Amino acid sequence: MFFMVGGMPRAGSRMYFFLIEELMFAAGHPNSIELREKLGGKLPPRTINHYFQLPQLLAFNRAAQDTNTLFAIRTHKGLTLTGRALIRVGRMRGAYVYRDPRDVIVSALERGRIMRESGNAERYFGIGPYRTFARLKTLKGGLRWFKYQQFDRWKRWSSCPNILMSRYEDNISDPKKTLISLREHFELDVPDEKLDAIAAPFFKPEEAVEKADYYTIKDTPGGGALKNKGVVGRFNETFSNEEIQLINDYLGDIIQKMGYEI
Repeated sequence: MFFMVGGMPRAGSRMYFFLIEELMFAAGHPNSIELREKLGGKLPPRTINHYFQLPQLLAFNRAAQDTNTLFAIRTHKGLTLTGRALIRVGRMRGAYVYRDPRDVIVSALERGRIMRESGNAERYFGIGPYRTFARLKTLKGGLRWFKYQQFDRWKRWSSCPNILMSRYEDNISDPKKTLISLREHFELDVPDEKLDAIAAPFFKPEEAVEKADYYTIKDTPGGGALKNKGVVGRFNETFSNEEIQLINDYLGDIIQKMGYEI
């Protein structure tokens, strides 16, 4: 068995993925970085951003069986029919983290601006004119990007009955509750007393300010320190009343379907 961890861009999916890996390690499973170094090319990388079809998913399943190990993979893509089938037969378990569409768009537009100013044209998500954040230059462009790409992926994950759906805002406000739900969903044997220790390096509530929550992701094996700031409801301070009305007109039904208020 292996875990597939899906995440909406700009929704704290890296934090979410590392929480799952920390739970796995606390449950007695090998460190994922060390495991991949030990097994060479027998396991897939931790992050893969293409759609998983039958050959890839069967290869992941075979890798889990051949190596007799449990591993997790992170992706921003939608859940495929093959993935749903593997979940149904108990070969894969999945979770997905998402965020208020309005804050996702704020963050994506800001990221695009930073990329353009720095000359960073790294390829990001999807196809067509919105395959990079650098191409998201206007609010209307961000609205189209979310409606026709990100909402479609959210539907693919949320329509599967055996997927754990997690809201970014809930993860920020109550990380221990998030860990408990992940522990139960993935059936990881981690005692309650370890949960606070797992969450502590990821969150620093003493840095919280009005209308904002900040978290710091600790240093991770094989990578540098990952530091991100997550602000809940930032769209209220970023967009004008006219822009918020445009968002509500364009994405109102979607925002409500995802469980957020207009």
